[in-house]
Amino acid sequence: MIIHPDKALFAQANSLPAIPVCEHYAGSERLISKSFELQNEFGPIFDITCDLEDGAAAGDERRHATMVVDMLRSDANRFKQAGVRIHGPESGVWEAELDVVLTGVGDVVAYIT
Repeated sequence: MIIHPDKALFAQANSLPAIPVCEHYAGSERLISKSFELQNEFGPIFDITCDLEDGAAAGDERRHATMVVDMLRSDANRFKQAGVRIHGPESGVWEAELDVVLTGVGDVVAYIT
C-alpha cells in the first residue's frame, strides 16, 4: 500500500501552510508602495521586506522606521506578508529601529531580519 507523505507525516495534524518562495526588498516609500500595489494585484505570492538598513539616509533612521510602520499599518498591507530588515548589531541604530517597529507594528509585522 502506497501512502502519500502528507498522510504519513501529518495524519493527525494539518499540513504546513504554503509560503511564498520570493521575497522583494524595498527601501523607499515609493518602492514599498509599489510593492504593496503589485502584491495586491497578483496576490500573496511574494513577501515584502521593508528595508531600514539600505533605505534610510544616515541620521534619518528613526523617521524612516516610522514611515515603514505607517505603511505596514495601512490598508495597502492587505495580506500582512511584509517584514522589516533592520541595521546589523554593529550599527548604533538597530535597537532604536527595533523599538519603533515592535512598538508600532509588533502585532502586524510578518518577520524581522
